[in-house]
Amino acid sequence: MIRINSFTFNFRKYLKRTIKILLLICSFYLINTLLNYLYVKETTWSKILWHNYYCEEQNIDNLFLGSSHVYNGINPFLFDELNGENNFNLATEGQRLDSSYYLLKEADEEHNISYVYLDVYCRRSTGAMGDFKHKDLFYSWYNTDYMKMSINKLSFIFSMSEPDSYVDSLLPFTRYRYQVFDTAHIREQLEDKRKQEYRYTNIDEQGNITEYQDKGYYYTDVEMDSRYLLRELSPLDQKPMTKDAEKYLRKIIEYCKENEIELTIFSAPFYELHAMEMQRYDNYVEQVREIATEYNLSYYDFNLCKEEYLPIQKNQYFMNVGHLNNQGAELFTGFLYDVVEGNVNAEDCFWESYEEKLANSEPAIYGLLYEEGDAERKFVVASNRADGLEYKLTLIETAENGEISENVLQDYSENKEFVLEKGRNGICRIEARKMGEAESFQVLEVEY
Repeated sequence: MIRINSFTFNFRKYLKRTIKILLLICSFYLINTLLNYLYVKETTWSKILWHNYYCEEQNIDNLFLGSSHVYNGINPFLFDELNGENNFNLATEGQRLDSSYYLLKEADEEHNISYVYLDVYCRRSTGAMGDFKHKDLFYSWYNTDYMKMSINKLSFIFSMSEPDSYVDSLLPFTRYRYQVFDTAHIREQLEDKRKQEYRYTNIDEQGNITEYQDKGYYYTDVEMDSRYLLRELSPLDQKPMTKDAEKYLRKIIEYCKENEIELTIFSAPFYELHAMEMQRYDNYVEQVREIATEYNLSYYDFNLCKEEYLPIQKNQYFMNVGHLNNQGAELFTGFLYDVVEGNVNAEDCFWESYEEKLANSEPAIYGLLYEEGDAERKFVVASNRADGLEYKLTLIETAENGEISENVLQDYSENKEFVLEKGRNGICRIEARKMGEAESFQVLEVEY
């Protein structure tokens, strides 16, 4: 009898302790949920994407990973029609290769993934953005804030954060600790979250449509305005991919091999000026190509594609310098499918290097590149020729009284550079002609 009473007493004691622990966990969860609801400003695209992902009932056969160049540039609905399978675009804003790795694992745990298309956008794997424990964790939070709690999510958080950022990553509301008594901020979040919109369409004053569609597709019919083709020079060093980026690229490749998932590595096309801004872009291409070759994989950089196969370098196919619009996405999606499926001979479609591509393209100007100084800006005309072309430069500026002036800064000359003091605004009209010819073959107006 004594043993039975002792057992009963211990059982009740442990039961009470377990109930208390469960109540604490539930209380913490409820409080955390409430504080996130009150304070955390949600990212519309991420909220819609992850909602659609977790609502996906059909098995995802093929997965697209990468940054905004992918969710703008790949139309998964068109891919469904082409391959007869279910394709999902799990690209997110600013997605780096560590995010791609954990998102791949997240999808593969819930679906039988058979094929992965991985975009390796240069700017997410080089420089400061290639430091995967960078203090600016917003691009990673765009994912972890919406992922369901799991070992994979925790691994992602602890790998991307330094210890002093663990709390901010695990408990999103703590990032808003300085707004704890900001009633306007709380009111804004409540109004936004009461809408609970998981499909968003915007029509601007010009009638242009932007729509967050299902399956991770960002649809827009906005067309690029050439007057905004101005980019800051940011040259790439030899082997510019960081150690972090290379580490996670290899982890993705090895994960796919271990789990018998086919993998295609690619770089989505961006407007020519963006590649020119990254002087020595071939340094990056060669580094990725070497890694892909080591694993017996193909790497397709569609910025090296020949114009006759992918005639995409036109304003009508881009929403801005870095991103395709819906017309560009349709053109690119179809061509990517043809390349991967072998419907075209890939060896015929691509130049060996970006420099080779420029040398074999028709003469063209793409905008202005600039370098920032202490008191001035140095501008360079972005063209695909080092010589053989002449440029006429005209500055169009508006005075405080509204009077517009046009001043010829340079008559036709091979010189491509000029300097202006900081704070000066206007439009630079660039007229380009071939040496020995009287007429210009192209005119661009660029805001500075």
